[in-house]
Amino acid sequence: GQERQNSLTNSYYNGTEMVVIVFSLTDKVTFEKAEKWYDQAKRSAPNSATIIVVGTKAERSEERRVGKEC
Repeated sequence: GQERQNSLTNSYYNGTEMVVIVFSLTDKVTFEKAEKWYDQAKRSAPNSATIIVVGTKAERSEERRVGKEC
């Protein structure tokens, strides 16, 4: 199960030059998942890979659930 899944997921990072992680600023759960994806990318992607994290829906300030300090 889990060990095989990790092995398969890690293989996706082989030769990666860039990782783009996208989350919604209006949904705290997507931000929390983005943190996990970021940690996994840091562990699995080559050191030379660029990791970009993008928060969407910034125009919906009244619905924002992720603070600017994050």
